[in-house]
Amino acid sequence: MKKLFLFLILFNGSFLTVNAQWVDQVSGTASLLGPVFFPSADTGYIAGEVAFLKTTNGGANWNFKSFVPNGYSIYFTSNSTGFCTRNDSLFKTTDGADTWSPVLHRTDVNFQPFFINPDTGFAVGVHFSDSIYVYKTMDAGNTWSFVNSVLNMSYTPIADVHFINDNVGIIVTEWDLIIRTNDGGNTWSTVYDDPLDRPFTSVHFPTSSIGYAVGAIILKSTDAGLTWNELTTPVTSEYLRSVYFTSADTGYVVGGDGLSTGCIIETNDGGANWILSLTASNTFTSVYFPVSDIGYTCGTNGKVMKYTKGANVEDIEDAFISFNCYPNPSNGIFNIQTKQDEVSTIQIVNPLGSVVFEKKLTIEKIQQIDASCLAKGLYYLRVQSEDNVYTDKIVFDK
Repeated sequence: MKKLFLFLILFNGSFLTVNAQWVDQVSGTASLLGPVFFPSADTGYIAGEVAFLKTTNGGANWNFKSFVPNGYSIYFTSNSTGFCTRNDSLFKTTDGADTWSPVLHRTDVNFQPFFINPDTGFAVGVHFSDSIYVYKTMDAGNTWSFVNSVLNMSYTPIADVHFINDNVGIIVTEWDLIIRTNDGGNTWSTVYDDPLDRPFTSVHFPTSSIGYAVGAIILKSTDAGLTWNELTTPVTSEYLRSVYFTSADTGYVVGGDGLSTGCIIETNDGGANWILSLTASNTFTSVYFPVSDIGYTCGTNGKVMKYTKGANVEDIEDAFISFNCYPNPSNGIFNIQTKQDEVSTIQIVNPLGSVVFEKKLTIEKIQQIDASCLAKGLYYLRVQSEDNVYTDKIVFDK
């Protein structure tokens, strides 16, 4: 049976199912992985510390490629055409990562590519002298023209770059800044300087006006990156490392401590509310959705997972185990009702992502759980069997 994650929302004593699943895939490596990039739903690439992986069947199989980027930056404009960084150079492939050729080089500059269409793209990098170098291509990355370098701005190091169009681009830095250009990279200005010096790791604009930046915090812009407002998150103890929105309102953020903990959170209302979708014993470094209902994430220890929204009826009937929790809210003492015939484990997770209560369930259909030792507030209830994990919100109101 497939490992299925079903997120349940209780309503008036009953429950609704959101057919969504994060499923483990076999990467074939135990090394650090990320970033991940899928130019289509089935064809994707993952750059890693010592490996470069490719799949052509939606991650059912991952194959090792001989060329390994060391700049941790990749971008593909089609299933076969892509770019990566290695040793101060930007490389291009036109045969699905079988062979690579250098197309841009600048000593001590590690470029990050971004394309607004298959022909037009930017490569942005930073020199140790604190100069930002911007190059642009108009011929699918075959040749690159120098746009400008901005001296002595102290914007290093660059964490991520996103261009909304030919003129407007956003850079987030590991040193608490967001900078913006409105003239195609000729000039840059600071649009956000975090007052608590919290760093950033990733930025994504699902529309021309709405964008999100993550790191130690989550920020949202509704005016093409001119201004930014902080959003709340249920995992303030985790370092958020990558963000991807499939629409203005629906998005996913992954992260972790870099070693032994990780999380995936999601929102369906533009970041007003977040759901803790998954916690793990590894850190997630990158997330990418080629289409709205299929996504991929990867991270430490060779971790790769695939998300599928809207599993078919046969999969749901085969994997689904009826589950209910009542009363909810409660005073900390509540009942778990299941139809399963196997021993499961129940965990209660606080909004910071820490497990604060754990108990094994028997095969009895209705069992009382006493978690009255926990403080009043919102928690996440996770029931895990051998093949399934069910997650729901639970409120203790004493």
